[in-house]
Parts: sequence; C-alpha cells; structure tokens
Amino acid sequence: MNKINIISFVVSGMLIIIAVIISNKDISTGVSDFDIENNEISNEETKIILGEIESAHEHMTMLIVVDDKIVNLTDDKYMLKDYYSHLEDDNGFVIHKHAKGVTLSYFLTTLGIDLTQDCITVDTGRQYCSSPTTGKILRVIVNGNTIKDPDVYEIKHEDKILIDYSDDDETALQFKFNTIPDVPLGLL
Repeated sequence: MNKINIISFVVSGMLIIIAVIISNKDISTGVSDFDIENNEISNEETKIILGEIESAHEHMTMLIVVDDKIVNLTDDKYMLKDYYSHLEDDNGFVIHKHAKGVTLSYFLTTLGIDLTQDCITVDTGRQYCSSPTTGKILRVIVNGNTIKDPDVYEIKHEDKILIDYSDDDETALQFKFNTIPDVPLGLL
C-alpha cells in the first residue's frame, strides 16, 4: 500500500468510528425520528433540520417560571444532554448552541421538557396548559416579544427567553423578564 491508500484507509476508519459513536448516542429528544445522516428531526407536525455540529457557537439565557416558581435547571441531570445544544457547568440559565437550526422546543426536549403553543410539560410529566377556567396562560417571551410557536423559533445568540405559566399581568411579566441574566461576557 502506498501512503495515499494508507491515509485514505485511516481516515475512512476514523469516520466510521465517529459515525458509530454518534449513531449510538442516546438523543432521546421526545421527537419521533432522527436521521443522523441528514441531521433531520421530525414528527407528524414539525420537521427540524439541524446544521452540522459546530456550525454555530452561540449562547442565550432562559428562565422558566411555573406558578411563580422558577424551574431549577442547575441539577446534573440537565447538564450536557445533547451535542447540538445544552446547559453546562451547573448553570441552568445559559444555553450553549453548537449547530444551526436549534429551535426552542428542540432544546427543551433534550431536557425532558415539552413545550407547545399552549402547554409546557416538565420532566416530571406534570403538564401546565393555558386555560380560560383558571385564567393562567403559558407565554413564551424572547427579547421582550411574545413568540407564538416555539417549534419554529430558532434560538439566537444573546436571546433572553422567559417561559412563564401564570395569571400575571404585563407588569409582573416584565419584572420576571428583567430577572433573566445576560449572557456572561466571557461567552460573547
């Protein structure tokens, strides 16, 4: 074998090993099908196309509040759950995004949280839905603007995200939004 054949053989072997490692990774995202070859995730309603890993390197901050209680995402069970986007270093506020195409709903499914237009289901299985009976409403606010469909909203660098389930008025929501930390300077 000449040098070019040996190099080709080694590179091919490495690519196969990487493909096996990635394909065996548990990407339990709550969606029905993941096509690793095409970086596509789909279910009956939504098709997400993720970019290659490291096609983005962005950071955003998020706060989830249910019935005026902050959902604590600092536990180890939420850290480094996915290659494309994750939390790390016991910081439950800063999202690390490593690929284009990561939507808010996709990110949350990596944590075991399901978010739709009207409901949030936390990782315990408890569901909170907008209801005229209780007067409580699920709101998703990004950079001060209400997002109607978290399935299609791609999270972006320096986004500030508030997911709130309550009967709060606009003033109370603004106070909650103002408590979201900025992305730390070292990550900008």
